[in-house]
Amino acid sequence: MKTPIIMTTAGFVLALLGGCVGSDTPPPDTPPPVAEGLWQGTLNGSVPASARTFSALVLDDGSLWMLYSTAGNSTVATGASNLGGAMQGAGTSDAGIYSILNTSSSRIFPLDGLSSPVQLSLAATYTALSRFDGTINPGAVPFASLYDTDYNYAPPPLATLAGGPYTSTASATLAGKETATFSMDGSGNLVGVTNSSACTINGTFIPRARGAYNVSLTLGANCGVGLGNTTIAGRATYDTVSKQLNVLAVNSAKTAVFVLIGSKP
Repeated sequence: MKTPIIMTTAGFVLALLGGCVGSDTPPPDTPPPVAEGLWQGTLNGSVPASARTFSALVLDDGSLWMLYSTAGNSTVATGASNLGGAMQGAGTSDAGIYSILNTSSSRIFPLDGLSSPVQLSLAATYTALSRFDGTINPGAVPFASLYDTDYNYAPPPLATLAGGPYTSTASATLAGKETATFSMDGSGNLVGVTNSSACTINGTFIPRARGAYNVSLTLGANCGVGLGNTTIAGRATYDTVSKQLNVLAVNSAKTAVFVLIGSKP
């Protein structure tokens, strides 16, 4: 059985997220506009030793939700050692150009080094439904990605996500990582707890029109700085083949992140 991942941090993290196999629901009538989509690619791909795999959602409001691997790993989804961090930001796209300005509303949350979050800026070009390539700062890190056609479809129905227990490979704060266990019902309600710090997790999931879910997580007192006793918003995807759920959420101040990756039996 795969062990899902939960990560929380008052530090730097996308999320996003692992690939999502959509339901059989037909896609909406019109294709995603501008840079909207689920994108699978690499950061710094020309240097294998430091290359990182990523999975990113760009939504219709321009927001970016990304999970990326540790250096040299080809996936973010198979264990805590492979999850490098996340990015979340507010972007705009028009006429083949997508950008995120260097503001406090956009952050990189590194989890492999458990360092503090840093402001994110991004400049990219895109071809709708095809390619999304550019540079991320700080560090002038190049990235390249291809459109994932799973985003053409509605996400799997909530009844598909129901069950458990999902178990996670890790939960991370600035103090470290731990496992967690959670379950979901057919209405999109999640209940869980981390196994060491006893951080309680209560969530609700609402399907979006394409490829992902809106998520609200209410976290208990033991969930860490910037997360304890708070309700935070995020996005999620679900892969019907691996039965894996990937969740990325951030607090309103953009100072802390919670990542949950888990598979059910």
